[in-house]
Amino acid sequence: MIISLLTSIFIHDMAQAFVAAFFNIEIDRLILLPVGGLPSISLKPKRKIHELLMLAAGPAANLMIASFLMIFLRPYLAYWNEPENIGVAYAGNFLFQFQFINLSLGLLNLLPVFPMDGGRILDAFLEKRYSSEKAVRIVNIISIIAAFNFLMAGVITLRYPLFMIGLFIIFTIPLGKYYHPLKKRVFYGNAFD
Repeated sequence: MIISLLTSIFIHDMAQAFVAAFFNIEIDRLILLPVGGLPSISLKPKRKIHELLMLAAGPAANLMIASFLMIFLRPYLAYWNEPENIGVAYAGNFLFQFQFINLSLGLLNLLPVFPMDGGRILDAFLEKRYSSEKAVRIVNIISIIAAFNFLMAGVITLRYPLFMIGLFIIFTIPLGKYYHPLKKRVFYGNAFD
């Protein structure tokens, strides 16, 4: 299970690194998180589409792996109908676990919250309309609201993975500062300024 998770994160990060190299986007460092890596770029790309493609490459790689693995899982719905298959690894469900991990990583990284790729994509879109500082504040507010909703949904429904996602978002919002070289000073400030 751990090897599957680490392999999935590695594939996610390598897809982003490959696209970044293809478009000459310089990455200073990579911060590894349980849901993928967080690239720190020294200079924003000249074309916004290059940045968006780089950010989308990681989740796309995970979702493509998850889609490809459906071919090998027969009968497919039987894996989802057995609750003991999710989160428990044994020889008979290795491919399902690998698919579940990639599906989870891909979808979680598309959430429009910092530091997920979806949050950075939203930030890039907002920069076209607002200043960098205002774009960061908007994404921070959305991140806080999303985290609160995950926390509440987890408590109300007793689904602790939802609660853990909310906690993860709350504690990792400040890591978004490492993504954008021009925004480092606004991430630890008050999101509501």
